[in-house]
Amino acid sequence: MKITLDVDRLEQEGTITPEQRQWLESLADSTSSVGNGVNILVGFGVIAVTAGLMALLPSSATAIIVGILLWGAGYYLNRRAQAWRILAEICVLIGAFLVSAGLLASLEFTREGFLVVSVLFVIAAAIIKSQLLAVLSAWSIFFSVGAMTGYFSGGYYLGVELPLVTVLLFSALALGAFFLSKNLADGYDKLALSFSRMCLVLVNFGFWVGSLWGDSDLGVHTFSITWALALVAVGVWAVRTQRRFVVNTVTTFGSIHFYTQWFETIGAQPWGVFVAGLITIGIALALWRYNQQVQTQRNGFTPY
Repeated sequence: MKITLDVDRLEQEGTITPEQRQWLESLADSTSSVGNGVNILVGFGVIAVTAGLMALLPSSATAIIVGILLWGAGYYLNRRAQAWRILAEICVLIGAFLVSAGLLASLEFTREGFLVVSVLFVIAAAIIKSQLLAVLSAWSIFFSVGAMTGYFSGGYYLGVELPLVTVLLFSALALGAFFLSKNLADGYDKLALSFSRMCLVLVNFGFWVGSLWGDSDLGVHTFSITWALALVAVGVWAVRTQRRFVVNTVTTFGSIHFYTQWFETIGAQPWGVFVAGLITIGIALALWRYNQQVQTQRNGFTPY
């Protein structure tokens, strides 16, 4: 097991002495940084070759074939040679993206295509224990239920076609992955937890859109009230169990919910903006204080 320590910070905080710092530095593996540098350099070469090949032979079939080859190479390196782990992760990541892009293009970005891609991301995430791919698998499922994101004229947009389905589906996925993470080990628990956290964010996206536009089955007021109650309930549980990510997420979306309803009701009045600003400062200070307290409890010392 490898543990990363910031010896500069630890010495400044008085947690370790200068002599202990020298002792820790003497234990460091100087060859690991060199090996990582070679891995990253070769990884850039793989990316360049892949990009060039895709430019010469631009097609869905080429993306899938090249992606499968890179995926296989990454899997082999990950299983056979620990020294090439970073390169293996790069190959699996690029391979997963290429295969997914090729499949989506071939299937014309249909719901089935996004579901297939989500499965591929889960498999690739398990191979190299990539939390990024675990999170992307949740997004792929999100798109399969009609969600969309985009950019136009200096602005971004988020679209949720089925808010109620989104809330119910990702609530179930978030809870399922959370409880599953408690029974997994060896890094896989972190994958399930990352997936659960992303699902929690997507649940709030569904509530947000539903609170503005409603759904074919539920109205705007039902979404707004249910969202507020859910945020309070989950927030109380998160504070009691010291789930800092959940506390920060709930606070963020609670603020979004408040300001959405606030400005939808009173409009952009000067006094309304002023009051909203004061509330924002108060929320930010309270959240900062909470995070400081949790970090202090976990570290076992009071930071300067």
